[in-house]
Amino acid sequence: MPTHSIAFGEVTRVVEWSGPVRTARFIIPDSDEETWRRNQEWLAPDFWTANGCPPFPTPRT
Repeated sequence: MPTHSIAFGEVTRVVEWSGPVRTARFIIPDSDEETWRRNQEWLAPDFWTANGCPPFPTPRT
């Protein structure tokens, strides 16, 4: 797990759950393929995959 040092201590990211969900096109059915591809630089791989596989979101609390 990555640990980051800040002013008075360290912060460690703890993943509570990470796993596949529905495809982006299932979640937002009215979206078009061009929009996803145009934004793939910042969407992939956490929110979208070019091959259509579900992404692996990581909820944080």
